[in-house]
Amino acid sequence: MTICPSCGRENEASRDFCECGEYLRWEPTQFVRTLGSAHRTHDTAPLPVERDATLAPGVHVVVSPQPVRAPGGVRPPRGGGRAALLLRLSDDEAAAAGPVSLRVTPGERAVVLGLVRNESDIVDSYEISVRGLPEGWWTVTPPIAYLVPYGTSGTYEQEVQINLHPPRTPAAQARPWALEVVARSRAHAAELASAPVTLAIARYEDVGAKLAPDRASGRLKARFVLTVRNRANARAEVQLDALDADGECQFRFATPSVTIEPGQGVEAPLTVFPPRQIWLGRPQDRPVLVSAIPAGAAESPVQVRAVYRQRAWLPWWLAVVAPIVAAVAAALILLAPKQTVVPNLTQAQNVFDAQKLADKAGVTLSPQVDLVQNASAKPGSIVDQSPGPGTHVKRGTIVSIQVAKGSGTVKVPSVAGLTAVTADQALRAAGLQLGAVSPQPPAPNAPIASQIPAPQVAVAPGTPVQVFLAPKLAGKAKAAGAGTGAGTGAGRGAGTAAGKPVVIPALSGDLRTAAQRLSQLGLIPTSAKRIAPSPGGALVGTEPAAGATVPAGSQVKLLVSAGFPALAYDDRATVRVVDPVSGRLRVAAPPSLQPQQEGTWSPDGSDVVFSQGGQLVIWATGRPGSQPAALTPSGSDDHDPAFAPSARVSVLAFIDEHGGGGRLCFAALGPNQLNPDCTGYPGFALTHQISWSPDGRAVLVAGVKNGSGGSVFGLIEFTSNEPFTTDARAWGQGRLVTDTSRVGHGILAGAFSPDGKQVALVSNIGTGGFYLFLAPRGDFALAPPAQATASPACQVSWRPDGHELAVMQADLLCKESSGAILTLDPTQLNLEHRVATQAADPAWQPLASGG
Repeated sequence: MTICPSCGRENEASRDFCECGEYLRWEPTQFVRTLGSAHRTHDTAPLPVERDATLAPGVHVVVSPQPVRAPGGVRPPRGGGRAALLLRLSDDEAAAAGPVSLRVTPGERAVVLGLVRNESDIVDSYEISVRGLPEGWWTVTPPIAYLVPYGTSGTYEQEVQINLHPPRTPAAQARPWALEVVARSRAHAAELASAPVTLAIARYEDVGAKLAPDRASGRLKARFVLTVRNRANARAEVQLDALDADGECQFRFATPSVTIEPGQGVEAPLTVFPPRQIWLGRPQDRPVLVSAIPAGAAESPVQVRAVYRQRAWLPWWLAVVAPIVAAVAAALILLAPKQTVVPNLTQAQNVFDAQKLADKAGVTLSPQVDLVQNASAKPGSIVDQSPGPGTHVKRGTIVSIQVAKGSGTVKVPSVAGLTAVTADQALRAAGLQLGAVSPQPPAPNAPIASQIPAPQVAVAPGTPVQVFLAPKLAGKAKAAGAGTGAGTGAGRGAGTAAGKPVVIPALSGDLRTAAQRLSQLGLIPTSAKRIAPSPGGALVGTEPAAGATVPAGSQVKLLVSAGFPALAYDDRATVRVVDPVSGRLRVAAPPSLQPQQEGTWSPDGSDVVFSQGGQLVIWATGRPGSQPAALTPSGSDDHDPAFAPSARVSVLAFIDEHGGGGRLCFAALGPNQLNPDCTGYPGFALTHQISWSPDGRAVLVAGVKNGSGGSVFGLIEFTSNEPFTTDARAWGQGRLVTDTSRVGHGILAGAFSPDGKQVALVSNIGTGGFYLFLAPRGDFALAPPAQATASPACQVSWRPDGHELAVMQADLLCKESSGAILTLDPTQLNLEHRVATQAADPAWQPLASGG
């Protein structure tokens, strides 16, 4: 017998419903409808159950082709598996009209109430879960809702409590989280209902610090390393400060403030300088207090302590000996020669020989060599010097030279791993010569660790190549350096061996002089170009930065400015090229009666192709008075051109809307014409924002579903095994890579990062407008580790080095065709710089940034 939980009546074990209408069987229904014998119709017999069917103990299965009918003849709605899920906040009496939004602090709890209704025609139970949050960050009470069909007298709907409780850990990032509450049918083994929730996780502050070592000693200074760790869930800006007990010492941090990502730690070298030297006496201990102060945080600074022991230069008992030593030193200084005669360096066959003559005479050969055109001189020969031969100068005076260079260019070979003698032979064979050798004096058989100019750089014939030997290191390190083979092995062997720590100095001036200084300190200099607002060729910094302490033999990269790229955009009438730092106009395209828009730079950064009234034209930005030349015929409907990012080919992709329906076209840039080959994605019109992957094997383009009125949109990716090809068949018909299941929500634009590891996306999924997202390449789901930013965006473009983005911000729904153009750092998205107001289609000029 079965006791009814509602009225208390006893019922036969075969019944499904009580006389009062309460459902009695809550076991899983095995995906079929159940019907008790008391409610079977006279013309419907139960279907037999398989004799060998295996059932769980106590489970009764009655199979019927008819749906459950409630007592009283009420028939639930048909339609198979259907359910409804409505959400509301605990303070609201009615369900929300749109996505539920709420805020929670990590370690605390936020509550959402959900109403689950069984709208199917069978008894069912529903498991309620939350998608978008890690397991353990949410609970549901009760986790399962047992419901009879809608319209019966039993319980056909139930309210559940969804508890959202992210932990107080860095993993609970402070940002909006797009979640989804899901009701899964046990009978149908499928998700039948869902509702969106936007959870804003608030930020909290938790900074820790550790200072090492506990005690450090030195006569002139002492070095410590402060490790600051961010244990919070948002980026922390931490100011660093230090003081001693007497307030006399000076403190210098390598960086006075640090930016730390959640869960990460940063090392900040600290140097302590005493107020005065202790020339004679005993050591003095100076307690040091170092503070890490989170910017804008209400909590107290984190403080750590250490001791700086200042040592004396001389012990007290040397007071008697010091006058004698001073007298001897004075005599030596007076007797030492102070002047020398400058030799005739023009007689040397090359710079290497000139350096030997200069060292022998006691003068210093300048590492910065002036290259001059001299038709009567052999390339590589020394044609002039300053001071001139025979001049009486102080010992150590710098002597600069001029070297004749030839016409044309040659590529610099790699001499890493060679000795200075064998490198001289290799460079002569290439039409170049060996330049200054550092450090001085050079070891005869020491291998070369690095060189300037770098290998494969094109230079004029006769150019001297400055080389840097692997430094001498003690014990096993020396043996390892001497035994390294050719190539970069010598540099690696020396750089990884243990040696006396060296503090990288602050460097300025020319590249060769800075490299020589690093070499004399026992480091291995290399060079690399970086995009910077400084003039091209200027020294802009080092990696690691000045003030960092590294082992002797480490490689230090000298960063040389490659200039700063221009930014092209249009005001929907004219294409303009501006300086993105100052916003000043560099050049504008000649005016036209047709609107000019959607510009793209050629790979060498010299030309811009844009759409002028639907016709693609090319314009040479660097030639004053240059007029745009047509690439496609008059009457075309072409737009959104995008050059392939390769200097080896000139391939252009663009969208052709001639005849209706956007197609993706590829063409090799010929003499003022294009012969395009086009493809498309079935059912979609391709619209705007074409982006090439750096390897030329993928192209992203936005598309709109035909007949949707623009409300169904997303990104379509075309791929090819042949990079940068113009054969449309090799690109195929593409594939839709973003979610278009929600009308009016999707990804509007996408752009590959220059290193190909990320994509910048413009989307309104889970938000009230279009915002910028940063995600790993190939991840278009916008789930972690994708990063949602607070920057509205309608268009996006990467700077060639990937260290800055340009976005166009119109209205939040991106209905307007133009808006403000801003630049921002992808690692510090809260730092924005406005470049223009009413503009669109930002495009960065390509600029060499490699070594």
